[in-house]
Amino acid sequence: MSDLGILSSDTSLAGQLPGSGIRDDYFFTLDNSNSLNLNLSFNGIPDSSQNSVTTIIYEDLNGNSSYNLGEEIELLLTSANETTSTGFLDLTAGDYGISLLSIRDDPTNYEINLDVESGTSTSVGTGNINPFDPSNIERYFGTSLIGEQAAVETGNINDSNPSDAYSLSVVPGAIINISLSGLSNDADLRVVRDLNFNNIIDDGEIYATSESSGTGSENILLNQEGDYFVEVYQYEGSTDYTLQFDQEFTGGDIGGGATAGDVVYRFFETNGQTQFYTTSEIERDSVITNLANYEYEGESFIGAPNPEENDITGVTPVYRLFNTSTGVHLYTASEVERDFVVANLSNYTPEGISYYGYESQQEGTVPLYRFYNQSLDAHFYTPSIEERNEFIASPEYQPEGNESGIAFYVQPVDI
Repeated sequence: MSDLGILSSDTSLAGQLPGSGIRDDYFFTLDNSNSLNLNLSFNGIPDSSQNSVTTIIYEDLNGNSSYNLGEEIELLLTSANETTSTGFLDLTAGDYGISLLSIRDDPTNYEINLDVESGTSTSVGTGNINPFDPSNIERYFGTSLIGEQAAVETGNINDSNPSDAYSLSVVPGAIINISLSGLSNDADLRVVRDLNFNNIIDDGEIYATSESSGTGSENILLNQEGDYFVEVYQYEGSTDYTLQFDQEFTGGDIGGGATAGDVVYRFFETNGQTQFYTTSEIERDSVITNLANYEYEGESFIGAPNPEENDITGVTPVYRLFNTSTGVHLYTASEVERDFVVANLSNYTPEGISYYGYESQQEGTVPLYRFYNQSLDAHFYTPSIEERNEFIASPEYQPEGNESGIAFYVQPVDI
């Protein structure tokens, strides 16, 4: 991680990504609202059939100086010999990062030119430039979500009333998917945390924004405890809207807070060629809707019952940890491994209990096999004998867990 400090003038960077899985990160701070344009040039062995580098521009929302899923502002896939630009991005004061990840075995050289302009710009790479950018939240409505319930709000925004805001509290363990639909003209959606309680949107208080062009839906996933304002605001014209809040209560863990026999859903991330698992239906649906690089593979297996809610022994929690360097999750039933990773690997963020597994094989359960791919720095999991045999046959995958590669036991989806 290279810290560029406060970025107030144009800056040029250069480096080399020696091979697959190698990552370069740059971190910088904006002390005022600025427009930032990134010109990126890559030079490597030509191969028009294969992308070379994944570049992520992100806002460091949680202050950990590394990229976390959901913080991305712009994501670019580029080949070995390509020059590209983000266009000017309107950024408020805050902390930001640029992460470059090589996805080829061959070396790739790169140059980055950061063009900084004070104030707001007149063009943006892929988002909207809003003629109306509301700065106050004095006119707001309350909304209430309890347990697994959903809430729906409707309204109209126009030149006389260019924005509506709704107050919302997120309790521990809640995951809320916010969707804006039913538009006849373009409108946008954002979530704000009024940290100083002045009913004004100050620098650093915008938590998340969805600014798709046209009249399609806007979506934001909210899973951090706190008090928020959800704002619908005008891009152009007058439009009715429907604002839907879908909540799932997970009992305090982002992975889903597994209850009896939670279904575990599996995705394949096409950029990094890795796996992602969740028991949360809201997280599953949000990934399907908003992350095109995640291919949904369906129900993979069923976890064990939660021992705190059921009279059962021989069940162990499976912990989920996020690798901020690669964007990949680690799932482990070992408290020793979990504690070692948390204590010694600063690029891993613990996300709590994802689901539960059986410590030993019981009637109606099957082994869950775990493998490690060193070139991808990623772990793979499968209850499938056929897939296990494919992993064993490949020299790129090494079995983990016990001597047979078994991590723990789960129920197959057909039980």
